[in-house]
Amino acid sequence: LKKKQEDNDKYWKGKHFRELDDYADERTVTDNVLFEALETFLPIATKQNPEAVVIADNTVEGNALADKVQSMLNYLADNLSLRLKLKASTRHWALYYVGVLKVGWSEVSQEIDVQTIRPQKMILDKDATIDCGTYTGSYTGEYCEDTAENLVLRFPKMKDYITDMVNGKMGTMVRYIEWWTKEYVFWTLEDEVLGKNKNP
Repeated sequence: LKKKQEDNDKYWKGKHFRELDDYADERTVTDNVLFEALETFLPIATKQNPEAVVIADNTVEGNALADKVQSMLNYLADNLSLRLKLKASTRHWALYYVGVLKVGWSEVSQEIDVQTIRPQKMILDKDATIDCGTYTGSYTGEYCEDTAENLVLRFPKMKDYITDMVNGKMGTMVRYIEWWTKEYVFWTLEDEVLGKNKNP
């Protein structure tokens, strides 16, 4: 699968030359059918944000609430550039066979947030399947990066461990893993757990 992903990535980027023979200095250019097909399909598929559908109990109050929720969801889709994020995750799906959208909460805007995550940054349960768009694995992991200084702010109990790891150079970028299970979310740096919470 990794080889196919790498081949697709190179081909999509235009690195699809065919060698004439081992000693030739010139290469012939073949049509980049993958790029043409994908970049023609994506604008059509993501022409506009998906319309939110909210179902109510058909009472006056329920219908009024449904209309307000639907309006807010449509506003969020526009505000979060959902169409462009769907486009990126669909491109990942076509090239790498996996498209990932991470839905969460933004502490900055105090609102729902959606991010497109590159599949190469994900750690997935090897026994998982996708059932009608739902991931069935018992865990997911995401490789994340931040400065040691920010990690200390987030995980003050691990200050000594993080500081020792970067030899006191707090501007150093540190790669850690964010893990999600049905019950918990936790963060690891090498073999240490930086922190954990109940899955919100």
